Amino acid sequence: MQESVFMGIRRVCYAGLDSVTLRQRAAERLAAAMPIAAYAFATTDPDTALLNHMVSDRMPSTMARHFVEHLYPDEGARFATRAMRQRRTVFPVDELPPEFPTCMREHGYPSGTHMVLADGKRMWGMWCVMREGARAHVLRRERAFLARLVPHLTRGLQRAALLDVAGESGVDAAVGVLVLDAVGRVALRTAPVARMLDDLADVGVDLTDG
Repeated sequence: MQESVFMGIRRVCYAGLDSVTLRQRAAERLAAAMPIAAYAFATTDPDTALLNHMVSDRMPSTMARHFVEHLYPDEGARFATRAMRQRRTVFPVDELPPEFPTCMREHGYPSGTHMVLADGKRMWGMWCVMREGARAHVLRRERAFLARLVPHLTRGLQRAALLDVAGESGVDAAVGVLVLDAVGRVALRTAPVARMLDDLADVGVDLTDG
């Protein structure tokens, strides 16, 4: 079963898909090889290694908000950059800064695996697979499996980035302007902004506190 899942995800990586579809289909196939309680699969800007888009499933809204507002912009980004430079690709979430596993446990995910998808010089994405619990030897076997997938997922995101850019070349290049006042309310918004915001919106991420 695991080998067929590996081949299926590898095919997805080279199928010429956009980044959102690639991430969704890879996650769907991975679920056949291991029980995934939730996941967060992000693309990053290859020049800065900063997160620019996320696809997630079953990630609680309070957890998502805490991640994007507090965890990632600070120590999370620095840790990911260090991991890339050290060529570390797959590791237990417990090796992340302590705030990360603490936040996960508080939301019912006591274990998980974090992947840094980089080619040695540039980071193209990160994928955190969260679990409700598993024996240590099971997690080690799963991480070995994920390590085999990392190079293919990385190349898939590289190709998807080129596809996304090519797709934008024929889009109306009108400038969009969005101005917020001192308390964050919209003061000025031009028509092209709607399409731009739709393009930026994460998939499966709920940042409400409900």
